[in-house]
Amino acid sequence: MRFFQPDNVVCSARFSLMLFYSSSGILMPFLPAWIAANGYNVQEVAYIMSACMFSRAFLTLLTGNVLSMFASIGASIKITSFIIVLVFTAVPFLRHNHLSTAILLILGSGLIYSLMPLVEQQGISATRTRPELYGSLRAYGSAAYLVCNVFMGLFLSESEFTFILPFSLAFIFLTLSLWARNETGLQASKVKEASVSSARLMLYLIPAFFIFASNAYYYAFGVLHWVESGIAPYYTGVLWATGVIFEVLAFRYFSLLTKGIAPSGIFLICALFSAARWYFFTYSLSFGMNFILQIGHAFSFALVYATSMKLIASHIPESSQRRAQVDFAFITSCISLGAGWR
Repeated sequence: MRFFQPDNVVCSARFSLMLFYSSSGILMPFLPAWIAANGYNVQEVAYIMSACMFSRAFLTLLTGNVLSMFASIGASIKITSFIIVLVFTAVPFLRHNHLSTAILLILGSGLIYSLMPLVEQQGISATRTRPELYGSLRAYGSAAYLVCNVFMGLFLSESEFTFILPFSLAFIFLTLSLWARNETGLQASKVKEASVSSARLMLYLIPAFFIFASNAYYYAFGVLHWVESGIAPYYTGVLWATGVIFEVLAFRYFSLLTKGIAPSGIFLICALFSAARWYFFTYSLSFGMNFILQIGHAFSFALVYATSMKLIASHIPESSQRRAQVDFAFITSCISLGAGWR
């Protein structure tokens, strides 16, 4: 099987996931640090990141509901990706105006994460007949996140972030806009559909929403806390890389790790770890302790995320899964918004 074989639905979904999470590896860990480096204090960084979450929530609903009325998943990815290219291409030309740059980054980050339900739905549909493959498929996305995260870390020491960030993101989404197919071809499988409503499943997923919101807040301010605790910037990159490496492993071996454990049990275990992580996070921990926490963080995120996607795939009719993905992303963003504003 050729890796980039376009007529193979699994390969197509894999490549889309890799491109999307490449953008996350560039944007998410470095956005707060860039904002702080431009003269904003910690509280202002919190407000701007909250604005990013609001943008994410609003644009997720917009792309999920408006585009779904006239465009397939593939066409929606094309349209949104092209708009993202325009937004980030404009950033370097307005770099001397911090307000305009911040607005563009808020808009751009919101548009990027509004793609998450669409890209994830491609992955779910591609593995619908063999759901045990989803974890392996999603591992490629986390691996791409890691590669781009390390790549950005190397360049940030020598180049200006304002140039690298927008052009890197523009290139990624230009590729995605050209790659995405108008018709995904990912709904050919005939699987008996469940009859659970999206709203009912969202109630069951409430623990997952809070775990994801906790992770989003951790992503946004983890680096700043580590630096303030005396950890050298280079080692903060090592900590992020550690987390993502174990995240890849958790996704890859998801079926094995969760065999015989009910979804509610997975949520409970991961919620307990998240609570413990925040308890220890209030202290200025050593690098070794943060290293251990990063491993636990990686497994808690990956296992809860893959479990949530598995529940959507197995309990929501295929015709309603796109809407369920939008609901999932929107609720998570809203809870993250409240945490960031607080």
